[in-house]
Amino acid sequence: MHPKPLIFPRIMSRRFADNLMENLERVLKRDDEGFNVLNHGDLWVNNLMFRYDDATGDVREVRFLDFQNVQFTSPAIDLQYFLVVSPDADVRAHHCDRLLEEYQEELSLLLTALGYPRRIPSLSDLKEEIERKAFHGLFAAVTDLAILLSEDGFEYDSTLQGGGNSVFSSRKYRDVMYKLLPIFEEKGVI
Repeated sequence: MHPKPLIFPRIMSRRFADNLMENLERVLKRDDEGFNVLNHGDLWVNNLMFRYDDATGDVREVRFLDFQNVQFTSPAIDLQYFLVVSPDADVRAHHCDRLLEEYQEELSLLLTALGYPRRIPSLSDLKEEIERKAFHGLFAAVTDLAILLSEDGFEYDSTLQGGGNSVFSSRKYRDVMYKLLPIFEEKGVI
């Protein structure tokens, strides 16, 4: 038995559903006074191509694929999405801070090289923004993560009509969600 079995019903509760679009609009809305970047909009590992160094095996280059959801807004949108849907449990539990540090370091180097005239966000700034945009991570977990972890594939029409095996009932998805949902609950998103 998982430690918090009653969280799932609350996620799917009427209150959550009633506020879904309002909350999603709120977190996706661009703050023109804040720091914004060109977000990919569907940033997960399958939309990234890596070139490795033959001698060391280290990543030399990364290319992004599938630019259908590009938007100019907070970097926390892509960061929330990526950190929820891409890492395995170990990376999510133990290495997300390092991934954010790496992101901030590269962002800072690039903006400095480009002569960016405004204040460059610190790691603390990024973490605060990610907290403010936590609902986007929850939304990604409840929607896209279910599809990505589906063991039998995803049939859009069948799922919407309640037929067939629900992507939400896969063991792998439920195991991940039982770890993620208490985090979102602690942040006050649920």
